[in-house]
Amino acid sequence: MAYTRNQKHRNQSDTNVRNHNNKKKHFKKRKRLTREDFQVPGCPRAVKVPDGNIEQALRRFKKMMKQTDVISELKERREYVKPSKKRYVERKRAAGIQSKRTKRAKAFEKKQVWTAIIDGRAQ
Repeated sequence: MAYTRNQKHRNQSDTNVRNHNNKKKHFKKRKRLTREDFQVPGCPRAVKVPDGNIEQALRRFKKMMKQTDVISELKERREYVKPSKKRYVERKRAAGIQSKRTKRAKAFEKKQVWTAIIDGRAQ
């Protein structure tokens, strides 16, 4: 009798033992949690903890805080910065950006390629 490659020979093992191994544990496939599972309706800065998974809830919370710029706003509010100081810092930053652009433009202008044509050939 011919068997395919994946089949075992009938005389080597009993079919009940082969197909129904009671010692093998069956793990349930957990449901993949989505964004909606963590959201609290009506409260944008809150996170639910589904299935007691605190690590995943903390990751979601940190990601939410970064996306909404709450953390950067809190860092900015740690100390008061006078409006004149803000303008000064902004001017310095703009001047730095402008000087960087001019340096790049000058470097680009210097890269000129000259070609000499002698006897009808470029050299």
